[in-house]
Amino acid sequence: MRKTTGIRKQRVKAVELFSLMMQERASTGRIYIQNVDHCNTHSPFDPAIAPVRQSNLCLEIALPTKPLNDVNDENGEIALCTLSAFNLGAINNWMNWKSWQFWRFVHLTRCWIIRITRSRPPNVERWVVVRWVLV
Repeated sequence: MRKTTGIRKQRVKAVELFSLMMQERASTGRIYIQNVDHCNTHSPFDPAIAPVRQSNLCLEIALPTKPLNDVNDENGEIALCTLSAFNLGAINNWMNWKSWQFWRFVHLTRCWIIRITRSRPPNVERWVVVRWVLV
C-alpha cells in the first residue's frame, strides 16, 4: 500500500464493516442498500436513454434523473416520492369543495404527518409540514 500524507486510512475486515452496517440498519432503520446496476437492468427504462442513477431515501421508487447544473436548470430531472402527495396546484378554488371532501383531505394529511413523524430517524427533529391544515 502506498503511503500518502494527509489522508487517514484504516483497514477494516469486510465482515466487521458489513456487521456494523446491518446492526445500524436493524436498530435505526436508517441505512438503505440499493444496487443501481440492477435498477437499470430490471426496469422499464432504457438505460441508454434514461438511466437510473439514484433513488429516494426509502428506495420505493427508482426513476431516471438528470443532474441539475444550477437552481434554474430546466434540463435537470429529479425523482420524487408521490406515495402521499397531494396535487395542491390542481385545486382551483377551496370554496367549491364539499364539506366531506375537505375533511377527508384533512384526515389524510393528518395520517400522512403521523406516519412521517413516527418513521423519522431518531436523531432528526420533527419536521414542520402543512401546519395550516391542522388548525
